[in-house]
Amino acid sequence: FLSLLEENFAPNLFLCGDDFKFGFGASGTPDTLKSSTQVCVEVVNLLKINGEKISSSSIKCALENGNVEKANLLLGEDFFLCGTVVKDRQIGKTLSFPTANVVYPKEKFPLKQGVYQSWAEIDGKEYYYCAHLYESIDILQHLNGEWEIIVTTDEADQNGQVMYSILSVGLLSLHV
Repeated sequence: FLSLLEENFAPNLFLCGDDFKFGFGASGTPDTLKSSTQVCVEVVNLLKINGEKISSSSIKCALENGNVEKANLLLGEDFFLCGTVVKDRQIGKTLSFPTANVVYPKEKFPLKQGVYQSWAEIDGKEYYYCAHLYESIDILQHLNGEWEIIVTTDEADQNGQVMYSILSVGLLSLHV
């Protein structure tokens, strides 16, 4: 493992937490790492909030359960995704309620379905909206079951077309 990292990436530093584990049966520790490489190894102390270790696992668990406020606290910023706006059924346009659809990749960890208080960044400016996260039957046929983020927006031209192609969506809290 270490030789592959060193040969393919030539790192100057390995940075890990004091609870870092690697290798067969997770038997490798920061001390094992230090004794197994010539690369500098820096070990950082765990960070905790309210007695809970900050980890990717706890952040993912919070998001999977719809606890966006907790995930954002652990992250130190809002959880957000950035993606290309995709054309969908255009039902919102026919209701004078244009939306922007951003696909959440299926290989990512699952997010709880529902309506979120959120922000969208468009051309460097933040707007506050509702984001509806759901797994759409219609989009399933076209996008292989990927998740879709629907962001309601007033940022459309006279024909109801969304005027941007890349959108960042930050989740603030789950409401439904």
